[in-house]
Amino acid sequence: DITMRGTFRFLLFALFLVSCSSQCTQITGLTNSNSTGDNLSVIQTAVTNAAAGGCLYIPEGTYRVSGNIDVEKFNITVNGAGSSKTVLLMINPSTAGWRVFSNNHTLTGLTIRVVGASGRGDQNQQGMSTLLLDAKVNRGDGLGCSGFYGFDLVLDGAKAAAFFAYGADNYTLRKVYAQNSLADSFHNTGGAKYGSFYDCRSKNGGDDMIAFVYYDGQDSGDASHHMNVIRFQGFGNTHGRGLANVNCHDIYVEDIYLEKTSAAGIIIAREKYGTTTARQPTYSTRIVKTSQGGNRVVGCNYGAEDHGSFFGYNVDTTNRIYDISVEDLEIVDSNLGRSSGFSSGSVFIIDNGIININMSRFTFYGTQPNNRFARGTPNAGSVITRTGWDETKIGSRPSTYPYTLERDGFVVDPATSTSSSTFSTSSTFPSSQTGTDIRGSESGHSVR
Repeated sequence: DITMRGTFRFLLFALFLVSCSSQCTQITGLTNSNSTGDNLSVIQTAVTNAAAGGCLYIPEGTYRVSGNIDVEKFNITVNGAGSSKTVLLMINPSTAGWRVFSNNHTLTGLTIRVVGASGRGDQNQQGMSTLLLDAKVNRGDGLGCSGFYGFDLVLDGAKAAAFFAYGADNYTLRKVYAQNSLADSFHNTGGAKYGSFYDCRSKNGGDDMIAFVYYDGQDSGDASHHMNVIRFQGFGNTHGRGLANVNCHDIYVEDIYLEKTSAAGIIIAREKYGTTTARQPTYSTRIVKTSQGGNRVVGCNYGAEDHGSFFGYNVDTTNRIYDISVEDLEIVDSNLGRSSGFSSGSVFIIDNGIININMSRFTFYGTQPNNRFARGTPNAGSVITRTGWDETKIGSRPSTYPYTLERDGFVVDPATSTSSSTFSTSSTFPSSQTGTDIRGSESGHSVR
């Protein structure tokens, strides 16, 4: 059970944090400055020379770094003083990654901030991603990339994806905040599996907020699978979707809030890469709410795509999407996009290939298109089930979201906010992120 493992690791880690600065070896010889110096050699040497089971401490300060920092040693921990206190200032956007090529690495309490990134890149493994977990490169202990634990991290300004998992497994991110990336905020591919995201945030990303994707023509290995996404919040992107499952399976999502996505707020799809259709079907995805929480998408599909707020999409007539269940979704201020290729709705299904999906208890608020549900030419084999939909609240605002919404250090109340909300380009998150968890512990659920 990956959730129980995540809870156990967090409890152990919380006890460890109390005295981490005294028990860890502090990295010395650092230059604390946001304008001069280069700390790459000092930090990389300390990481390389750390013994298995060892712990390093980077004290409060801002430290310029000119290239990638690579972790190739089994079972080491690196702690900062807190994401609002310890900042690694990555001054070369093309080699600005904390790259993990080994097992059982823990990274906590720091901000990795890239300066000067322009023009989206796709060389995540080469260092354009601020945090990389890579099991495909034959480096480190040679056993892959398993058991990563990240806590209280801010990933800011990546030229490519902020977080990129490529074939990694059994990893946990808790209170990891990604912002201002030029590609996805959280990207999982290449057979990445058994990953968990607790209380993570995306803001001002360049593409999908959190994505699980696989394409035969692009990715090696199998589809990503068995993922937990718990209490995720996303605020604004310039392109792409909020939550994306494209050709992956066994994705469990609980209490998600997504606002101002260019394309769909949520997409479940089988897509092609070029002319190649993925081998893997898309299946076993659940989006649910707890009694304390809720699922909400606000102001989605403001861009050129015709997706609606929720988009089910299968272009593959030889494989199907199946075992999909979405429950208790609030759709606020849905947009239709700006092109005229399709006649979409708040919820849009294109099933050239078979789609089997259950959509229960959808509630619509604010401004909505004339069609709350739209569908392309129906596939006779599809089973599209809609139960308990409530369209009586259109024109009204929803109640206050059950959890605190974190954006730029102030509380957003969606009961009064609208889809015209703007998103600051500020590269800071509230210091309160380093405090206690919203609910105190994981929910106890796990993927099936």
